[in-house]
Amino acid sequence: MCGCVRVLRIGKPLPKSWQRRLFSSSSAPPPIQGVPYTKLSVGVPKEIWQDERRVAVVPAVVSKLVKKGFSVNIEENAGVLANFPNKTYEEAGAKITSLKDTYQSSKHVQSEPFVIL
Repeated sequence: MCGCVRVLRIGKPLPKSWQRRLFSSSSAPPPIQGVPYTKLSVGVPKEIWQDERRVAVVPAVVSKLVKKGFSVNIEENAGVLANFPNKTYEEAGAKITSLKDTYQSSKHVQSEPFVIL
């Protein structure tokens, strides 16, 4: 049983701070500060490391980002070596761009090089 229900059953008055939290008419949380997703873009450049076939973002993730409101810019042929042609990214909602336009995005996503120690 919740503690506040027990207090109500006993008949003791609730503290003023509890009354404000439980019974106030403005129960909406405070607005979130920051940049809305619709104003952010994600850039995915082609990997430059030798023998690198991975791509940082696959089309399934692109579609999730686009549904949330992000704009996704993929460098042309960034996913070809990973068997994700440009058409697949476009179908997921990404925009195929040049390297220069990809780096003008507000956020960039790349894979780290694979290192064997």
